[in-house]
Amino acid sequence: MLSHEQESWLSAIAPEAVSALDPTPYPTLVAIGHAAIESAWGSKQSGANNIFGVKWYQNAYGRELVTTHEVATQAQMDYEVKAGRIVNPVSVADLGNGLHRWSCQAWFATFSSTAAAFTFYGNLIMNGLFYRKVWGEYMANRDLDAFITGMTAIYSRSGGAEGTLLKQVIAMPQVIKALADARAHLSSTAGPPA
Repeated sequence: MLSHEQESWLSAIAPEAVSALDPTPYPTLVAIGHAAIESAWGSKQSGANNIFGVKWYQNAYGRELVTTHEVATQAQMDYEVKAGRIVNPVSVADLGNGLHRWSCQAWFATFSSTAAAFTFYGNLIMNGLFYRKVWGEYMANRDLDAFITGMTAIYSRSGGAEGTLLKQVIAMPQVIKALADARAHLSSTAGPPA
């Protein structure tokens, strides 16, 4: 069951997601669900309008230094430090298999709007090198379950756990309703075709 605040957040972001992603082949419902997970239902953003936890990248709208926790190997953390995206990492827990939980500061991207964050996210998955195989398979067979499993394994170091949670979130009646309401509202406010 979602709180009133969570439902209000969903109602606010759903039109942004629809505007940004419905014209593309990216499944808008997945993007809304993923934003809910990454931002803890809007209660935690990593930089202005950054509802997906996107690290700073060259040519980003802006950046913001945020205190955070990361799960990474020593080599991954060294790479992030060298790239200038992570500052002052301290390993706080050895998770086994070479993974550590790190306390650090990280540069996160900022976005001009929530719609811009949805646009970036959709483009990242549809066009990003790391997602090429899983996106291509989704486009060929439209197997949403397999797509979510493969995409979250790449997007999040918690992979399987996030994929399972995302599948649960997008099945929630409130999430489905927020998307349907946003689509209905946007289609009712659209003028006649030109």
